[in-house]
Amino acid sequence: MNEELINLLLYFKWWDKSIEEINSLIPILTCSDIQKVKVELKKRLDR
Repeated sequence: MNEELINLLLYFKWWDKSIEEINSLIPILTCSDIQKVKVELKKRLDR
C-alpha cells in the first residue's frame, strides 16, 4: 500500500464516521484505482 494513502486513511478516520457515511465510502475504499481513492479522500477532507 502507498504511504500517502495510508496517511490519508489515518487522517480521515473513516472508522469514526456514521454508518451512513461509511456506506457511502465503501465504493471509494474498495476501489482498485489508488489514485482515484486519494483524490476522493482529499476532496472529503477539504470539506
